[in-house]
Amino acid sequence: MIVNERDEEILEPTPEEPVAEPQPESTEPTPEEPSAEPSQGAATRAVETAAKAAMTAVRRLFYSIKEAGDRAAETDETAARAAKEAAEAKTAEEAAVAAFTAARAAEETAKISARAARTAQLAAVLERAIAEAERERPEDTEPEAEEAPAEPPALPAKAAPNESEKLVKRVKRFERSVKDYQYLILRLLLILLVVWVLFFQVVGVTRMASNEMYPRVDGGDLVLFYRVDTDVRAQDIVVLRKATPSSDGVEDLYVLRVVAVGGDTVEISDSEHLLINGSTMIENNIFYPTPRFEGFTEYPLTLGPDECFVLADRRDGSTDSRYFGPVKRSELLGTVITILRRNNL
Repeated sequence: MIVNERDEEILEPTPEEPVAEPQPESTEPTPEEPSAEPSQGAATRAVETAAKAAMTAVRRLFYSIKEAGDRAAETDETAARAAKEAAEAKTAEEAAVAAFTAARAAEETAKISARAARTAQLAAVLERAIAEAERERPEDTEPEAEEAPAEPPALPAKAAPNESEKLVKRVKRFERSVKDYQYLILRLLLILLVVWVLFFQVVGVTRMASNEMYPRVDGGDLVLFYRVDTDVRAQDIVVLRKATPSSDGVEDLYVLRVVAVGGDTVEISDSEHLLINGSTMIENNIFYPTPRFEGFTEYPLTLGPDECFVLADRRDGSTDSRYFGPVKRSELLGTVITILRRNNL
């Protein structure tokens, strides 16, 4: 149907049947369907990929063999060192520990050697399979792609410490503990030595058993005295050991005051006053008279070079040089340096 645009009339001509013309035969080849089987180049590339993977596995196996050899050498050294320690051990316990270490190291070496042998066999089998695959690989007419560099084998993770290493660590910890105990004992001995020197050779401590030195020293007070100083002077308070006429030769401990030293002449008057070299002594810290003890010490008394005359501060009825006589320097233990009051303890 034809539409006339000018007068918009519709003309319907009589349809004629078209005559079919003969088509010439095509000389072009009919395209073939793609084959489902892989091409020869694809098969070759698959074989090469498998060969590369196998070579990488072989490299890793050889790396494992080398590492096993290194570990075997280390365990051999450990066994040799343990055997040497066992030979040089001084005690049975050290020898037993060293022998046990050597035995465990030898056992570990045997295990590593066995694993290395099995790994070497597997690597040989893989190498033979790769060689056969290379011989049977078909030739490829396509250009081969450039072979990518093989990745280096990944390093294996750090192996866990074996039993021999654990045993060596335990032995080292035991040795450190023994050394710590030795240092502790040495420190304690050093402290005891310092205490012994200080309190038995330099400084002494004693307890005032009576009130003979009241009010300067009261009964129950602790008296600290300096042992080294035996060069006493008048008015010093000293600690001494002296046997009395009634003690049957047994020495008693006394804390008394020195009133006269070597070369002085001591006398006690009938009025119960103390005279040194003919002069009456004025003692502001003494509140009691000084009576004689008849039948014991004769007056006037001149002291020898290594003698001193001692009296208690509480003169009435006290035990001092009026009773047992002058004191030799060898009988002095030391000079009082301080007093710890009983009510402050």
